[in-house]
Amino acid sequence: MYYTGFADEAGDSIDVQIKATRELGWLFIESRSVDGVNLTNITDEKFDQVCEKLAAADVRINCLGSAVANWSRDPRSEEDFQYSVEGLRRSFARGADPLQLEGVTRRPVGPGDVELGVDPTGFDGQGLWLEMLVDGELLTPRQELLPVPYALSLRPGARIEGNSGGYTLETRNPTNGTALWASSLDGAGGYFEAKDGRPDVVLGGPGSEDDGELWSDPHKASSDIFLTSNDEVWIDLDEDDSENAAFIIFNGGNQQILRVDEETGWYGHWSGSESDVMIRTRDDVEFYLDSTDDSVGVWRLRNTAGNEVIWGREDGDGYFKGDLTVSGAKPAVVQTESHGYRRLYCMESPELWFEDFGTGQLEDGRTTVTIDPLFAETVNLDLNYHVYVTPISDEAVLLFVTAKTKIYFEVQGVTLDGSPSDASFDYRIVAKRLGYEDRRLDAWEPSSGADASSGPPIIPDLGDAPRVPDEAITFSLER
Repeated sequence: MYYTGFADEAGDSIDVQIKATRELGWLFIESRSVDGVNLTNITDEKFDQVCEKLAAADVRINCLGSAVANWSRDPRSEEDFQYSVEGLRRSFARGADPLQLEGVTRRPVGPGDVELGVDPTGFDGQGLWLEMLVDGELLTPRQELLPVPYALSLRPGARIEGNSGGYTLETRNPTNGTALWASSLDGAGGYFEAKDGRPDVVLGGPGSEDDGELWSDPHKASSDIFLTSNDEVWIDLDEDDSENAAFIIFNGGNQQILRVDEETGWYGHWSGSESDVMIRTRDDVEFYLDSTDDSVGVWRLRNTAGNEVIWGREDGDGYFKGDLTVSGAKPAVVQTESHGYRRLYCMESPELWFEDFGTGQLEDGRTTVTIDPLFAETVNLDLNYHVYVTPISDEAVLLFVTAKTKIYFEVQGVTLDGSPSDASFDYRIVAKRLGYEDRRLDAWEPSSGADASSGPPIIPDLGDAPRVPDEAITFSLER
């Protein structure tokens, strides 16, 4: 079904009539008059101009409101009758010149029906009409020949078939309307299926740069698109392997908020200097590393310079560059032999100290202990450091540190009677961490209204405080 109407109600000129028809979204005019003259009575030159303008706008005439035998004519008047006959002749004489088709045959196909065998090369896009001449008399009206059978609707279960390598069915709309509309009250609006691994639906145009687009209804503010699958949903980027393709999601401001790149992975809004990526879930978020178990799987978090700031391996090892600020305890979980897993907690300090332990031996009341060179590279021994000593002896021994340098410290010991001792002793050396000598009880404030008890704290602004060098190493000491 389509809408049409007398367009000369909108204006006399054919330009105004076409404009009004197009603004209504219609494709047909029920033509009556142009410039105040009935279409059957305008000159051939004017008629050709009207046809050209209609064709250019892709607007067609579905019905002619002629003056033949209309209300202004008297059916008993011979003059009016002849006027109507001449009007009919002029009406059906309009149009293209007759097309002479060779090789036309007539084959009976049923009672009252005839099939014409016509050379298909004559159908080259031009307007075609069928005229029939019987015993020298031209039958009217002429019938327009369309490239496909025309019907206002198809019968239920109707099928359109084709066996060419091109299109079986093509719909075009030269306006901004919809070329094909499909709907169903209780079922799928459209069902498309291709065989042998071919795509069921292809979006895009015939040109190499024509993009395929999938939209929800742009006229409905809250229209959504749902992709529902009984199994998997696959997105295959760069099928022809011609470029570095990407899957991109834009927000209402036409800014990228998520990009999945076939070479470099995925990231969020790249054009905003303060854009974020958020992953929200009502339950778990899980990452599976090395599901094939053919290598050591590692997940990494890098900064803008490409340097690793956090990484974790499938065996549980990990690394965190920079400050790690927590509002709770920082325990190590240790499995005991008879009491299961237990937590052992870190000692906390207002400053950053590293410490080392060892055992020394007095000889004739004195000894020099060399500081482990590797430990010395992690602390600042130019500053004062602390040494604590504990004697290992069957008798009371007085121990005291007599000298401290960047390389060693010296310990002396005597018994209670003042005699030099040969006892052994344990020591503990504590020194400021290199690069963090000035840090003490740094202030910290939750940002963005965060609560220290409600979520992960934010790393504080440390100003110009020195940072650990990139080449600093993570280590453990055993003696």
